[in-house]
Amino acid sequence: DYLVPLEVIVRYYLAGSMWDRVRAGKVAPADLGFPAGRTLEYGMRLPEPHFEVTTKLEPVDRLLTTAEALDLAAIDRADLDRIRESALR
Repeated sequence: DYLVPLEVIVRYYLAGSMWDRVRAGKVAPADLGFPAGRTLEYGMRLPEPHFEVTTKLEPVDRLLTTAEALDLAAIDRADLDRIRESALR
């Protein structure tokens, strides 16, 4: 047993920091499963659950790419897939 130093976030609605990233133009509707060009509104239900990984042991949680998460946690893709499957249950 060991601590995986990642925070897993599963989003079902467009809110919080994801809304901030959408408003800043860092996330497009298509990135969330909506048709390209769709006008997004705060609180909208996402077409599919959106899985994200951030740091957990840093002073401020930082959004990670898959490659960064694998490297930081010293896990392989299969481990991350198992974590994702567990979070989506």
